[in-house]
Amino acid sequence: MAALDNSSVNGLLGHLQGDFKAISGEAKKRLPAVKEAAERGFIRIRNIGSIDEAIKVLTSTDDIIHPLLFACESKSTRIVQLSLGSLQRLITHKAVPKTCLDAIVSTLWLLSEADVESLKVLQTILLLVTTTEIVSGQHLAKIVQLCLLMYSSKESVVSNTASAAVRQTVSAVFEHLISHLDDEGFFDVPQVNESSIDDDLKMPEKLNPKAYDAYMLFQDIVQLTNGDPSSWLPSSLKISKPLGLELLENILNNFSRIFLEIAEFGQMLKERVCPLVIKLFSPSIKHHRAAPTPSFPSNLPTTDRPSFTISMRLLKIVAALVQQYYQRLVTECEIFLSLLVKFIDHDKPLWQRTLAIEVLHVFTAKPNLLKSFCINYDMQPHSTKVFGDIIDALGGFVQAFLTAPSTPVSVGLSGSHTAPANSTGVGTAPTDKVAMFTYRSTSIPVLQLPSNSAQKPMLLEMLDKAEAPPIQESYPLAVAYTALLSAVRSVTTAVEDLPLPPTNAHCDSVTAGVLRGQMGVHTCVGVLPYMDIAKLYVFRNVIGISCIVFRGVSFICHCFYR
Repeated sequence: MAALDNSSVNGLLGHLQGDFKAISGEAKKRLPAVKEAAERGFIRIRNIGSIDEAIKVLTSTDDIIHPLLFACESKSTRIVQLSLGSLQRLITHKAVPKTCLDAIVSTLWLLSEADVESLKVLQTILLLVTTTEIVSGQHLAKIVQLCLLMYSSKESVVSNTASAAVRQTVSAVFEHLISHLDDEGFFDVPQVNESSIDDDLKMPEKLNPKAYDAYMLFQDIVQLTNGDPSSWLPSSLKISKPLGLELLENILNNFSRIFLEIAEFGQMLKERVCPLVIKLFSPSIKHHRAAPTPSFPSNLPTTDRPSFTISMRLLKIVAALVQQYYQRLVTECEIFLSLLVKFIDHDKPLWQRTLAIEVLHVFTAKPNLLKSFCINYDMQPHSTKVFGDIIDALGGFVQAFLTAPSTPVSVGLSGSHTAPANSTGVGTAPTDKVAMFTYRSTSIPVLQLPSNSAQKPMLLEMLDKAEAPPIQESYPLAVAYTALLSAVRSVTTAVEDLPLPPTNAHCDSVTAGVLRGQMGVHTCVGVLPYMDIAKLYVFRNVIGISCIVFRGVSFICHCFYR
């Protein structure tokens, strides 16, 4: 809601008078000091003579807020409910003086420690952070700490609400920063210094004060997720890896402008986030099965068993980094993509391979991204052939699946392996109602997935799951198949979008004839036009890569039977 104006003041004053009267009635003889404070607040409001005076009293003094905070200190449930309700009205109307912030935060801490109206406390915190910009510095750090401590509550409703409060608080900090990026002189303001910062804390030499909180908060989330002590938040504070990764993914996905435009944030991506991602990749890469089999059963005994909650959130971060920060992290993305391909190795659990395939499906649907992979990796003499490895991994997954003995499975991804009545199992004849992958004596029902990237990954979105759900083999098979088709379309789009040569191309008639001979190549998209010599190398590499994709898909097309 907007700041106080004439139309809203009268309504707010009426509500506050009613609340003070109710607090006074609840206190009665049991809490005479609270009753007296509430009556003072009631009288102060009643004596306001004009709208201008009301606005001044509400926004510049503690005459109204102090009695409410004093009432909260009683820890009486009903009185606390009424007091926090009034405080929330004031916050919503932006009628909270910054001078009262310290007292408000201290009162919220008091109620949290006494376990009094925890949900109301969290609601008040959210309003304070999301509707105003007065919370900053150590006050913000205390609020984040309070939310994280309440996240550890044994009461599920409090823990879940605190989890949401942490996410919304972190988002609000970055939203406030985004809103100031276009301010005049934003990048010319020197860094703010706080005496509470540790001496050995690595700080940027120049940072706008409005970016300070976001910088310190993001840095601490990375450090806590990595198992290191925080620098800005209390050093004793802990955070679970799933929550930390989820917060990082949300920030990276929704606030990319900050990291692309503020050098200090971009540097933190390279120095803090990327090493964390590579470190967390290691346990999953080292995973191996005790008795690997070609049919990829999902419940074999394991050693160094990877965590589904960690792996899923980790791959969501990888997807965000590759899609939104690729040009800043070309070398790092080469490492991420190479590790991602290893997730599809046959000795990994099926859920882990499915996660990797879902991420690769997202990448293969983006022509410009695949073009960048080709130019920066596959076309470089001493670089990893990332794009070729992706295609080989997807094609190899499907081929190995179809050539290996398996057990009957049903369609899709659900909580059960039981085949529905209208599904067809492996080794039985397909019906005219179910699309089938069929090769030799193997027949597997296949999902009909959209051919574009509009379909959200199923496994990557299961943030509420502590363990991987049972996965029916037809789902990753269908996603891998669709990813290969997306790669063909994306490569085709990339080739078709290559610019034509200018009318005065630097080619003589002989060179032009050679080019036409070399480039008059029939592909799945027809005969491509010739280009100037400068484009020849790029063209031939892209066409070569498209042929790799085509060979992989052609095998699957022969196996696809409806």
